[in-house]
Amino acid sequence: AFNSYFTEKKVDRLESFLNLWEFVREQEYIKKRLLHPNMLIERNNDQKFNDHTIDIFKFLVFRIPEALIDRYIHIRGNTFFEKNVFDSIYNEYITGIFEERLPLDICIPILFIKFYFNDLKLGPAIRIKKMDESFHLARAQIKAYNPDVNESVLSSATHMLVLENLFVTISNRWEINDILSNASAYPIKQINNFFASLRIVTGLETGYAQLLVSPKNWAISYKAYLPPLYGTSIRAYPNRFENFYWNKKDVPELSPNDCEKVKSIHSKLAECDENTIHIAIKRLNQCFLRDDEEDSIIDATIGLEALLSDDSRQEMTHKLATRVGALSNIPEAQLKKPYDAYQEIKNIYKYRSAIVHGSTKTEKIKEIKLDDIRRIPTSDLAVEYLRKILKILILNPIYRNPKEIDKKLLLNHL
Repeated sequence: AFNSYFTEKKVDRLESFLNLWEFVREQEYIKKRLLHPNMLIERNNDQKFNDHTIDIFKFLVFRIPEALIDRYIHIRGNTFFEKNVFDSIYNEYITGIFEERLPLDICIPILFIKFYFNDLKLGPAIRIKKMDESFHLARAQIKAYNPDVNESVLSSATHMLVLENLFVTISNRWEINDILSNASAYPIKQINNFFASLRIVTGLETGYAQLLVSPKNWAISYKAYLPPLYGTSIRAYPNRFENFYWNKKDVPELSPNDCEKVKSIHSKLAECDENTIHIAIKRLNQCFLRDDEEDSIIDATIGLEALLSDDSRQEMTHKLATRVGALSNIPEAQLKKPYDAYQEIKNIYKYRSAIVHGSTKTEKIKEIKLDDIRRIPTSDLAVEYLRKILKILILNPIYRNPKEIDKKLLLNHL
């Protein structure tokens, strides 16, 4: 069939295609791999065509040589047939149809942060990598039907997080489309841990708008000469990004020093088993995605409570403020002096209490005075404390038990 196409023997080509159809329609295994289960019916202990699917099946069968020929011409640049060039395309495509275990990398473009490097290894199977032009072109139209994602936001990334050496197991070609278009099929927790590490170290606004799969030596479809790439879109970024945020001139760049800190935090976070850490991580990420500062401060204080409260509910605000003050004594904590930190936590909770109890007198306490000149929104200060406390506890596992803070930091300073 392929030789007929490239040598323009149209009669032979048609005959070859018809022979392909006659062969494929009798192969039960091929039918199971190509057709959605709903397109087949059980009849006499055999799988037969649904009355409405024979034309669909014929289209899928004829689409295989058409897709391969189209790919070959785009890569080769002409219609001169070279078997070794064609074989690499053929093997890749056929693997996508018939193999049940498909190796892949998952790629997540990182929004609105510049990086000074092309490739940085974060761990055994995770890295940050610059996207080349062909990758950008291949990902441009990969979007979910719902929710809608702004195209300008989606394109506002130069580098991506890459999770390597993963695989998907399928029994039918249709399954791969269902899986890769479903955001819940991706390792969201691991992805969010990376973005939390970025936020803990830098406090920068970022997020992601796509979940992409880069196949390893297989394909289920092609776009001209571009690398095979599949996936979906997702709104995991602040809504303000859609308000012409891409016109911002001073997009921050992650420094080499900060990259090493992110690498360290991410590595240690991967080793954390405590549920309290993961609750706080989730709340931190939500803080950065919120539009409403009242929602943000509630998330931040829930995160702090997960990290620093204990079984006793007595004087919780006092305990939290005291323990934050105690953690200020750790040299690398980068917190205020103990009493200043204590007072700021008290003020944060005063504002939180006013919000949750529906007080109309929140305006006077929605900002906190840092010095004679500077003031900061209370919600921003709460998020800053959550970031810094998370960093301390990730790097110092002993203090993940709040009573150890009391024993080793508070009592030692009495």
